[in-house]
Amino acid sequence: MDHNGEEIGRLVSDIDADMVRNRTSFVLCRYSGEAFNTASFIAPNAADMFSYPPILAGFGITTIVVAGSLFGSKRLLRKRVANQS
Repeated sequence: MDHNGEEIGRLVSDIDADMVRNRTSFVLCRYSGEAFNTASFIAPNAADMFSYPPILAGFGITTIVVAGSLFGSKRLLRKRVANQS
């Protein structure tokens, strides 16, 4: 078992060295809005979330639904109170 571990370690080392020589081990992502190192930790910027159109659309639709529900329930309650009088 120890012999296999040494072979695996050498193989991993050879692959890593080959990737470094070919500059493929730390590839910059070219498909995102900004370049970043794929080996680094990536955290979202919460302030940018509110300038992203799909998020704004979601917040807008949620606001319209909540406002419509409040308006509708207020109107429904008013009609019930008027009918009881």
